[in-house]
Amino acid sequence: MAFHGRDERSRAVSDDLEQIFGQVDPAVPPEAAGRPSAVKGVPLGQPRRRLSAGAAGALGAVALAAVAVWAVANRAPPKAAAAPPAATLPVQVAQAAPPPAPSTTASAPLNTLPPAAPAASVEAPAVQSAATPKKPAAARPKVTRAKASREGGGRCAGLHGEARARCLYPAVISADRRLRTAYASAVRAGAPRGVLVEYRREWAGLRRVANRDPRRVINGYRAMASELDRIAARERARS
Repeated sequence: MAFHGRDERSRAVSDDLEQIFGQVDPAVPPEAAGRPSAVKGVPLGQPRRRLSAGAAGALGAVALAAVAVWAVANRAPPKAAAAPPAATLPVQVAQAAPPPAPSTTASAPLNTLPPAAPAASVEAPAVQSAATPKKPAAARPKVTRAKASREGGGRCAGLHGEARARCLYPAVISADRRLRTAYASAVRAGAPRGVLVEYRREWAGLRRVANRDPRRVINGYRAMASELDRIAARERARS
């Protein structure tokens, strides 16, 4: 049924076009040239008829299809979304490390002695209650007390760590003073520079372990003091 309707519409459009434009004769005689020719089917002076509704609809559909094709072909492509700006990362500038402190062991003057041994941390004694009576201190001979403070005595034997370092601190200070006296005597006697530099290096090394091993520091100070006394005596004998 659809095909029959389409054929009838085509014939109607063809008949309308033929009625409007007519059929042109295949050959026009030469004598007829120059005068108006009559179009078959359309008398002269008769107005042309309007297109039928079917022909007008077909032409309108063709025009709409052409406009739609032109609009699709010329439609501008959508603009691409603008890419977000690249994130800028903060640049960290590495700071140059400070130069190491110059060593002053070898270039220090021979008469400059190492600093004294560090003081041991002493805790404050606990505050006694006012109601508790204070016991009288046991009387001890002065000689025994002086020897105990100088040598450490038996009161430091059972202590360890910081408590032992605090107990032996007076003995460390006494050995340090004796070593300073012996070193100054060797310098005045003219002991060789290389020998004095070696003693200064060993002296500084022992100072760093005074809180961990005070007994080792005491014995080392005493041994170096005795050796420096012998060096000073030998240099005086040579001069």
